[in-house]
Amino acid sequence: DRTRAAFDELKQGLRDIEGLSDPTAGQIRIGCPESIAAGILPPIIQLFAKQFPRVVVHVEEVTTPTLELPRLHARGLDVVLARMPIDQDFIADDLEIEVLFEDYLVVAAGVQSRWARRRRIELVELIDETWIMTPPKVWNTMVISRAFEARGLAMPKIGVVTYSVQLRTNLLASGDYIATFPNSVLRGNANRIGLKILPVDLP
Repeated sequence: DRTRAAFDELKQGLRDIEGLSDPTAGQIRIGCPESIAAGILPPIIQLFAKQFPRVVVHVEEVTTPTLELPRLHARGLDVVLARMPIDQDFIADDLEIEVLFEDYLVVAAGVQSRWARRRRIELVELIDETWIMTPPKVWNTMVISRAFEARGLAMPKIGVVTYSVQLRTNLLASGDYIATFPNSVLRGNANRIGLKILPVDLP
């Protein structure tokens, strides 16, 4: 353990020296879930690349910020973009945490779905549809679970459980599924990938 820590400090020291000798070059390691990589990250990387064209950006998929604390402490990642847990206090005294924006959940279907032509949809109307959900304890599932519970409804029929944004969008575009996404994922992308944000009132 001591030699690992020593070599880590040595590698970090070499990176610092390289950064001092040429601050326009180097590497940055970003951890984020797929939903952020598919939503807000591309324009951020494009803007960053224009300002620092010689910096290599490494993007690694992560799940929740809590699970990534050891990698941040060990300098395996430089920064993590993630949603804050909604059921627990996220405390990391030795890290700098900044809230970038407030996101919200939307319900979506494929543009060919019979729901895509509706101007208003009550959540109870979708209870017998087949839903694609993220795993339990994930932000999407927790929000939609609370929405059904607040209306005195049981959870709807679940057909697929996945983290994958790509799988969700592909299944929606080609089948009769309902799914949820952060608004930041579909904002400006829904039509391009054949999806429609449904007019469902969520908390």
